Amino acid sequence: CRIEYARHLAAPVAWEERREIGRIRAWWRTTVDVTARPHLMYEAMPPRGELGSAMSYGLIGSFMQSSTQLLCLAMYVVILGMVGIAMVASGSGADGWIMLGVSGGMLFAVLLTPVIALFSFLLLAAFQHLALLLVGAGKGGLEATLKVACYAMGTGWVGVIPYFGAMIQPFWWTVLMVIGVGKVHRCSTTKSLVVLVPMVIACVAPVMAYVLIIVIAAVA
Repeated sequence: CRIEYARHLAAPVAWEERREIGRIRAWWRTTVDVTARPHLMYEAMPPRGELGSAMSYGLIGSFMQSSTQLLCLAMYVVILGMVGIAMVASGSGADGWIMLGVSGGMLFAVLLTPVIALFSFLLLAAFQHLALLLVGAGKGGLEATLKVACYAMGTGWVGVIPYFGAMIQPFWWTVLMVIGVGKVHRCSTTKSLVVLVPMVIACVAPVMAYVLIIVIAAVA
């Protein structure tokens, strides 16, 4: 058992071996690792290379994270499409085609939602890497930070829990970022906590903007 466990720790992330062990098995092993033992997984993760593989894994997690929202959007697409077809069939003319156009636009939004969500997290990870550089960490490079962010999206499975899942996942992702950057950049926990700063700004900025708009409107 010790030999097998040591071999597992010495191996790269299971998802990066998906061609050898199978995609479903690789996804399952990687998700279990990032959920139950992120310290060990990030310790074994190669900091460079296979960024495309990490992004493909992150896209799956992003799809799961936004699954409840996608289901709601898909229901609207079906309803609007049926209404549009009925209107065209009844001779309503332009109104029916407009409804079908709206339905098609929403379908496009459904397809793009996971991609936009993933790149939003990657953009946040880029700002977190900048914060690491400011405190003298981040020596492993931007690619290592982006890989940590992609594999942290493995917690996206919690998004299948209606309403609460989508709220919990970003906080869990942030915790994994703190753990992951500490491992891949070989920096102290104190320095890795700097990744919380961009996250806090990203959460506070919209609220402050909303308050500012209300104050300006009240003064006006």
